[in-house]
Amino acid sequence: MLSGDVTSRDAREALARVLSSPEFATASRLAAFLRHVVTESLDGRAATLKGYSIAVDVFDRPADFDQTTDPIVRVEASRLRRALAQYYLGSGADDPVVIDLPRGGYVPLFRRRTTGGAPASEPEPPEEASPPEPAAPAVAPAPVVPAAVARFRYFMIVAVLLLAAAIGYLVFVAATLAPGSQPPVGPQVDNTAPPQPPPAAPGRFQPVIAVAPLSNLSGDKADDLIARGLTEELIAELARFQEFVVYEAAQDGALPDSGYVLSGTVRHAGSDIRVTMQLAEMPGKRAIWTQSYDRVFDVGNLLAVQDEIARSVATAIGQPYGVVYEREAEGAASRPGTLDGYTCVLSVYEYWRSFDPAEHLKVRDCLEKTVEADPAYADAWQMLTFIYLDEYRYGLNARPLTQYRPLDKALETAQRAVALAATDARSYEALYAVYYYRGDMEAFRRTGADARRLNPNNPEIMADFGNKLVAMGAYDEGAALIRKAVALNPAHPGWYNIGLVLDAYRRHALDEALTAADRMNLPLHYRSWMFFSMIYGEMGEKAKAMAAVEELLKLQPDFALNVRSDMKKWGYRPELIEQCIDGLKKAGLAIPDP
Repeated sequence: MLSGDVTSRDAREALARVLSSPEFATASRLAAFLRHVVTESLDGRAATLKGYSIAVDVFDRPADFDQTTDPIVRVEASRLRRALAQYYLGSGADDPVVIDLPRGGYVPLFRRRTTGGAPASEPEPPEEASPPEPAAPAVAPAPVVPAAVARFRYFMIVAVLLLAAAIGYLVFVAATLAPGSQPPVGPQVDNTAPPQPPPAAPGRFQPVIAVAPLSNLSGDKADDLIARGLTEELIAELARFQEFVVYEAAQDGALPDSGYVLSGTVRHAGSDIRVTMQLAEMPGKRAIWTQSYDRVFDVGNLLAVQDEIARSVATAIGQPYGVVYEREAEGAASRPGTLDGYTCVLSVYEYWRSFDPAEHLKVRDCLEKTVEADPAYADAWQMLTFIYLDEYRYGLNARPLTQYRPLDKALETAQRAVALAATDARSYEALYAVYYYRGDMEAFRRTGADARRLNPNNPEIMADFGNKLVAMGAYDEGAALIRKAVALNPAHPGWYNIGLVLDAYRRHALDEALTAADRMNLPLHYRSWMFFSMIYGEMGEKAKAMAAVEELLKLQPDFALNVRSDMKKWGYRPELIEQCIDGLKKAGLAIPDP
């Protein structure tokens, strides 16, 4: 909505200045939101700016989107108002035209500044559980605050932001998310007492993570904003790992009887900020993990710093092989027998560290019994997909084809997982893997992008997708993803390195390839010995090459006869297959011509 002295061109120029600013350069979701509401308003479609239409058009929600259970638009609108307040008291302090997003609706207001300084901002009341859409877009413009001298700008910024976030919004437990969008936080919770997870069928279990509001130890009330913002971001990022129940615990009475409590402190002095996080196990609040994050404080990138720290913490705690997984795996053996299904799911991670055929058989049988007893257990269907894929890829414990074809069975189980858990990144990881081995690379790319958007904090998805990209010839893109995954998870399982072996080998960086093969540490995985054979063969290390070939043939006696079909099954590009075969031949493996 334009005031009398602001033209449409003025408003579009104001939008361009905001979107090119440091405050919005790293906030792609907020930039997309602002661009949409401004463009629609200026193009005469302000009446269509409702929660439903924004959710569908900006956040890719499906047509059956229900804003009573998915508050993504209200949550992001709250963040956008704070970001705009920060911008107009930071790099946009001298902008001639101000963009406001008034409470109660999503139609922006544009007004010309008559004096310097930032627009005033009213405190945001708590988000209602289901706020009504505004009957009309007209809202009175906010008054203008006189300009402040430069040395007080920081204090003005944090003061206005604290007002904007004084009451804050409650963060939510679960998310409803369609593929290709950014995950929201879920429905509101009463944090006077810990929320109870929905009743689970026997055999299921979801660890609870309560996030306590971070404490401001700086001695400056202005820094309460930083602590509050980090608390909100931590909950949002942890909620991407849907194997957990995540909620905010505003007081000690809201702590769970069992599970985990994440707490932390913020210290800000001058240009330095330190955030210290601690994860404690309940009951007893015994600390099991702590980490400090030292960053340079800059008002212009405050949101980016909050996001980056929150993602780092969420990855360390929630990822496969992360802190919570390790504790859950340690306690799985001592859990009651009714939790056998959950124990089966956890066991898959241990199997992936070795690819032991005996463990594969044990886990497959356990998961099949689990889904038979509990057909709605999405986690079990996800894991069963990967187990059937290993039956196809490795021939592990292969059943007669008269029972089923493992690749077809994997597609069936992956589709069941997506149907049961359409907002869970792991469901899409299972599905994209099946598409890959079926040779549907377009569906693989599309579904893989969905998995990574749903949970960009999961290094396992990052490494797996990267390995497949390398094999199909997207070498640089795939290797970069794998290296990022390795950096995020220093205790990663050996299979992360498969794509790094192939990428280095095809570049003839043989020492690098050998190092990556060593790091695989998978003596029961025949491809480890395939890699050692071809690398040593290419190096001219005859004795080591022959020893590696001997180990390879112990695991796969007919490998030489099937080498091309085996690599083709894994999705290797033809030129990569021939390059690998050349090294295997130099190692002494007798491979017949095609």
